[in-house]
Amino acid sequence: MNGVCHFTNADSGRAFDFSLASNSVDFTDGITPVLDKPVISHVRYGSGSGAGAGEVALGGVTNSTRPVLSGMGPANSWITLYNDGVEMGRVWVGAGGVWSMTPGTALAEGHHNFTVTATDGKGNVSAPSDAFSFTLDATPPKDLQWELSLEGGTITAERLPTFSGKAEANGTVIIYNKGVEFARVAVDDKGNWTFTPDSELADGKYVFTTAAVDQAGNIGPKSDAISFAVNSESVPAITHVSGGAGEIAPDGLTNTPRPMLSGTGPANSWITLYSDGVEIGQAWAGNNGVWSLTAQHPLAEGHNSITAVATDGMGNVSAPSEAFSFTLDTTAPSDLQWELSLENGAITAERLPTFW
Repeated sequence: MNGVCHFTNADSGRAFDFSLASNSVDFTDGITPVLDKPVISHVRYGSGSGAGAGEVALGGVTNSTRPVLSGMGPANSWITLYNDGVEMGRVWVGAGGVWSMTPGTALAEGHHNFTVTATDGKGNVSAPSDAFSFTLDATPPKDLQWELSLEGGTITAERLPTFSGKAEANGTVIIYNKGVEFARVAVDDKGNWTFTPDSELADGKYVFTTAAVDQAGNIGPKSDAISFAVNSESVPAITHVSGGAGEIAPDGLTNTPRPMLSGTGPANSWITLYSDGVEIGQAWAGNNGVWSLTAQHPLAEGHNSITAVATDGMGNVSAPSEAFSFTLDTTAPSDLQWELSLENGAITAERLPTFW
């Protein structure tokens, strides 16, 4: 018997056909096949696995406007990519069932919700995949606020300075020395960060700058620099103060208004002396670091606290020395009152008079 027979399943109501031909039976099922739901398994930015490449986490943040999406789907089907329900492109899935696609246009800033469907050769369309969502942030962070425990332009013996500041919450701060990355510091959820080097800084000149990196990987502008020099013998010392009567002891007394001061400091630097914050002169510390100076103008009567700072050839200024204090008294005593046990003008045999 030749021809086509039509049947309807009494239980399901589905129709199917079969045809009869000589020596053969050909069934054509009218039931629409169900395609496996495709999967978005990875979203990547950059190329390959080198520097600057990586994974975008589900629900995460990226600054890549054209990330690469990949996953699995039914073999020999078309995968259609949707972003918030808007088609972004199609890609063919071969026999291995693996697909990969880059959106045809750059994504806008903000939240994105990607899904894919599979379409077989007969036009049957699968259910959409589970969504893969992330946020695109391509805006660099603003200038960050930061400070260093050392003042710029100083010479210091401090080898473990502390860096701290404010930046975008949950981001990263990069610290540079002379333009080369020195350290990376995590920012907490309140935007605070702090850093102290694990190992001591060596002697030398340092020029530190910083830049903020947000969660999406955007890097903000570099900050202004803070420069200083580390020198193990950077802080000068006042070792001797002398007046007309010799050495003046610490916290001692003198009547010399322009005493001579001497001490040690960094080799080949200028030593500037101050009395209670007022400059009283400068001296050169040569190759041996020894200096000597007579105060250039008379000191004030009373208590004087002398300190010294060193300035190197690049203008870096050290921390002040420990103070050398003394009291200057140039006022002669007032007329004293006194008596003698003998009357003035007397002639006496008394050979042991008493003065008081």
